Amino acid sequence: MNTTHSIHVCFFLLFSIAIDTNFSRADWWEHPHDKWYVKDDWKAAKVDEFVKTIPLQNLATGGWIVIWGEQGIHLNVNGVDVMNHVDKGLIYDADLSAYVQNATEIRFRGGPAAIVAEGEILDEQGLCYPFASGCNWITPVTTDIPLPPADNAYRPGDTGGVFHTAHNARLMYYNDEERGKAEISKNLARIDKLRQQSIFLLRRFRSVEEILGFDQTTLSRRAERYAIDLMQEAESILNSVAVPAQKQGEYAQSIAMAREAAVLLSTAELAVTAAREVETIERQEHHLVACIQLIKEAGLAIADRIRDFEEIRNLLSAARREASIDDWGNVHKCTEAAQDKLSLLNEYLSAVWGAPIGKPDEFPEDRFGWLNAWPLMGNDPSRWEFTVVNPAADWIDLRGVWSFRLDPANSGVQKGWHQSDVLLRNWHEIMVPGPWERQNVLDGNDYSPWDCPYPLNDPRSDNKPYNGYAWYRREMLIPSRWAGRHIVLHIGKIANWARIFVNGTAIDPPQMEHVACTIPNELFKPGEINTIALQIYNHNNFGGILQGPVSLAVDDYQPEFMITPCPMAWVSESTVETPNDVEHAVFYSSSMTPTVVFTSDQPAMQLWGWDAKGYTRPETLSFMSTDGLKRVKLNTANQTVDVGRMAESWLLLSGGFSPRRSMALKKSSPVLLIFEQRPVSIQWINNELDFYQLSIVFERSNSKILILPFTTDENPTAEICREWAARLRSVPIQCSELYSLDKKDLLGAFFLKYHYFDIPDFANAPMERIAPVPQLLSYAVKYNFPGLQIPEVVTSGYSSEYTPFRYRPSSDALRYIAPLVDKSKLLKGVGELFAKREPKWNSRGGLTEQQMFDDWKEWGFDHCRYAFAWNADWDIPLQKGVGGPIDDDPALWERMDSLVQEMTGRGMQAMLCYFFNEDQPQPESKNLVRNSSRYWRMHPEARENVYELWRRIAERYANEPDDMIAYDFLNEPAYMDRDDWNQIVKDLTRIVRLVDKKHLIVIEAGDGWSQPEWFLWLEPTGDPNTIYSFHHYGKHWGYQYDEYYPGYQRNHEREIQTLLEAILFGIKNNVPLYCGEFGVSMISPGEDHLVWLDDYLRTFERFGIGWNWWNWSGSDIYRTGLRAGEEISPNLQILRKWIDRKKQ
Repeated sequence: MNTTHSIHVCFFLLFSIAIDTNFSRADWWEHPHDKWYVKDDWKAAKVDEFVKTIPLQNLATGGWIVIWGEQGIHLNVNGVDVMNHVDKGLIYDADLSAYVQNATEIRFRGGPAAIVAEGEILDEQGLCYPFASGCNWITPVTTDIPLPPADNAYRPGDTGGVFHTAHNARLMYYNDEERGKAEISKNLARIDKLRQQSIFLLRRFRSVEEILGFDQTTLSRRAERYAIDLMQEAESILNSVAVPAQKQGEYAQSIAMAREAAVLLSTAELAVTAAREVETIERQEHHLVACIQLIKEAGLAIADRIRDFEEIRNLLSAARREASIDDWGNVHKCTEAAQDKLSLLNEYLSAVWGAPIGKPDEFPEDRFGWLNAWPLMGNDPSRWEFTVVNPAADWIDLRGVWSFRLDPANSGVQKGWHQSDVLLRNWHEIMVPGPWERQNVLDGNDYSPWDCPYPLNDPRSDNKPYNGYAWYRREMLIPSRWAGRHIVLHIGKIANWARIFVNGTAIDPPQMEHVACTIPNELFKPGEINTIALQIYNHNNFGGILQGPVSLAVDDYQPEFMITPCPMAWVSESTVETPNDVEHAVFYSSSMTPTVVFTSDQPAMQLWGWDAKGYTRPETLSFMSTDGLKRVKLNTANQTVDVGRMAESWLLLSGGFSPRRSMALKKSSPVLLIFEQRPVSIQWINNELDFYQLSIVFERSNSKILILPFTTDENPTAEICREWAARLRSVPIQCSELYSLDKKDLLGAFFLKYHYFDIPDFANAPMERIAPVPQLLSYAVKYNFPGLQIPEVVTSGYSSEYTPFRYRPSSDALRYIAPLVDKSKLLKGVGELFAKREPKWNSRGGLTEQQMFDDWKEWGFDHCRYAFAWNADWDIPLQKGVGGPIDDDPALWERMDSLVQEMTGRGMQAMLCYFFNEDQPQPESKNLVRNSSRYWRMHPEARENVYELWRRIAERYANEPDDMIAYDFLNEPAYMDRDDWNQIVKDLTRIVRLVDKKHLIVIEAGDGWSQPEWFLWLEPTGDPNTIYSFHHYGKHWGYQYDEYYPGYQRNHEREIQTLLEAILFGIKNNVPLYCGEFGVSMISPGEDHLVWLDDYLRTFERFGIGWNWWNWSGSDIYRTGLRAGEEISPNLQILRKWIDRKKQ
């Protein structure tokens, strides 16, 4: 096995293990836990009240307890209150030494409801007195004698979901048994963190030169290899020695072995951290050089800092030398010294410029600056119309165009839509993977969900278009060499149910969520066209084939694709196993250019699979030869292209030849290839899988090829190809921005300078550097956002799904003027749910209603989004059921007035929200819920009554001060279809404005749970005092597994892509945005929840998104509550940090 292969396979193996959350081993501590875990090893039983007395033979010296209460905990020990907690989602532990010191008898009393508790007391002679609720142990005992658990030892229910049982415990170190468990689990978590987060960050900040090379001695690869070796050694010690010792009760041995592993992990962590420091300092150094150039171009005087940069570069060179001998401690010393010098330089340059210099690729004041969201540029190689995976891997990529048809009445099978000979006249094209809603499939379906083929646990799933059955079809060639082989169809994620048909025959059983389906040999026809049909049912949220892979393969094989979001690029690294070799390739997709840089550790590349992806294959190959433009018709196999006379570095594939009339194929788009090396040969062949393939061979491996699929069917001219080749070979990889803000007129002048990676070509053709326009800014130009000024910009012929690619020619800098976000007007509030008829019924966690309002004021929130269930008897029932008649009882309306006054009297806006999520199917109305489009169409009086309720509320508060009232019409209108919802919010706006022309209106994204993606279908009402709201949470439930942020599972780029449709909606319509609900649980590894929250609020600040933390609670902090009795969530410190920015 070659070295490159071993390193890549090692990393991929480690990563795949790291994200495996299927904990199959019996004991929790054999799995990684950084701080929290689900305690499932209680010896204690749940008892109605914990009352226990323990007589001691000697004076007590210490003790501890771990305890959980079904309704919180009140614990008294020897007459002293030890605990008083109301959060029933947390397991609490405490050192009892201060409460039991010198006592000869220990008395416990715990409540207020059912309790589970266990622990131990120690006396001055070293005797141990373990105790557990529901157990009657005879004590004292020696520590090496295991005690039996209670007959009904407590075990929590399902945990990890939003509505599951919360049972979160902290690692404990009170005695050797618990210490052994904690040390093992904590060190397994350190390995997990290295895999998921530390190596992620190391790979994230690599230089482009390193990313696009395969030299295993480079800094990051050396550090990664060094760390992985140590991680494997530590993991072996933990699993092979420490765990068995712990199971055998040899706790001292297990602790010693865990600490031996910890020493190895500290060294691994140092290596990865030190290498990342070198990378980030190099990026900062490039940034400061760019800033100096911008400052000079602005005409400001600046001192010569050449010596400073020389010292920094010398330190970095020294760091790399130390890394070459694995002296990571000295690497860190060098980076510390370099960072100190960089910080001083940054301070000096900030003083010269008069504003913070900041960091590279960050745009805190520029809402139109660069955003590393892959869809914006549209250069995701997984969306190519062809594949470059070696066909020898026996893997066929089926991502692309499929035939699609809705089947609301579930008649497709009866009509034979699964058969091979179906006429596709009434079928449509759909891109796979991708939700069908994002492809304009938004029809209502009155049959759903009553025809759902699987049990539904959620009655709130009856109205999102489109719910119901739909069909996907693909005709494709099965290679003749696959005869008799084990063939598997893979689909990464479906929503929610799929039945697979091959050539008209069903493969049972149906699949849920994921498809990994073996196709029996007798069903497919090797060497012929075969039909794969999928009947899919969706009942909630996005539907269809949502995520890849989508493929056919022999022996269940899948290539490895490691995707790493870098600061302003996405890097996909593939490992492909063939019978003769293991091949590695890199796809570098900069967010600042439409091209993808591809390179491989092989001297050849293959382009093939157009027809497998649902496209026609190209029919013409064009390039510039010494004799002029050469066009080669690709109409037969085994054609050899004469490349010896190739005069320029580009090659164009174009046309759209349909190889088989029986296959429905979409015409392929032109593809431009730009070569670093002159190809040795180019052949159009029929490959081993019976597909046509363009095979390109180079003299050596690691040749770089720029690949630009055009977004139009029109074939570009030779001159256009030449121009693109000149521009694209200088790849922008980093952007530095300086800004000058006019806060009075809310205008900013922004100055961008780019850093490039240049790719030479064999023809030595001239290269043109261009300064790309950020895609968000280009999008704003497309929709005529007011106040933009962008001189000297050209619109290219390339366009993503969202906007054309624009640039400033022959320049490495860009300047523009754009409106600023008025941050003084950003709403920053807190939410709460339900009010009750009287204040005394509205206490939470022992806290009064007054305390709740006082907290909001003290913490600095400027508004509360108060959600009222006006349809519920137990709240303030202004309406008799959703859509029912309005109750005129003065006491109810006066109670509303008092709550509004509690908020406005404290200087807070009262945002009144109708929490109309009734969720109860109505048998007399086809089991529809009363807050759905279908019910309102059947009972228009329900809609009119809701309209009238809002009219009365608006009329009642119309004379309140301007900023003190807001109307959030309907919370999470999940059962309203697109057209109905857009009409409803326009109707409600018109009705409210008849009686209240000044107060703020809040419109939520409909047709789902107000997720930001649903802005795709929201229409602005045209009202100038309206904000548009979405809801989006981080991980906000109890412990399931450690999820590191930032890391491979969750990172800023993936979060920002979730918000993209909302951000684009705000730009397109020039309207303000608001996140009406968000939050993150404190049950996270380390302080990662605080990092997530800080990043999220920084994003809100940049894009002018107001926010409302959900929620205050009073009785829980384990999820997103800010207060539980006297406990305050650690999340509050970050919220207050960003609240205070509004006051500055």
